[in-house]
Amino acid sequence: MLKADDLLFSSFVDKQTRVCLVPNELDGRIINKADCFCVRPMPDVYDPRLLAYRLAAPASCAAFSSAVRGVTRPRIGLKDLAAYEVEVPPPAEQQRIVAKLDFLTARTAHARADLDRIPALVARYKQVVLARAFSGEMTGDWRVGRSNLMSAQAIRSAVEATKSPSDKG
Repeated sequence: MLKADDLLFSSFVDKQTRVCLVPNELDGRIINKADCFCVRPMPDVYDPRLLAYRLAAPASCAAFSSAVRGVTRPRIGLKDLAAYEVEVPPPAEQQRIVAKLDFLTARTAHARADLDRIPALVARYKQVVLARAFSGEMTGDWRVGRSNLMSAQAIRSAVEATKSPSDKG
């Protein structure tokens, strides 16, 4: 049975490592299945959130990459995870690091949400610009006082008149 703040670490290490923390609301309500390791750090020694960040970091993935076995299902073994060494900063430093990483993670998520809205905004802007362009709104001020402007039909007629008989057929 998994407990709150246990880490689930996927044995599949391909282009990244996959780690998650068991949330409080699932404490004692879920079990660990195959292909995931349960890591239960002692919270007074190592903050589980910091360990999750550490194991999910690209440097950890790079370290585990040399231990990967299997072609169709690249994974590491429990011995590989157990042999992985991590630095243990003092508890106050761990809390500071976690707070900073939480802040940056939230900021990144907010920035991604902002970026995800951009394609819809651009599409809407294009539609507005096209509608204004084809309705004549965008060039209304420019056309004021210009009596020598030709309509599209007049331009077409002028072009047709300059074509030779062989071009018309």
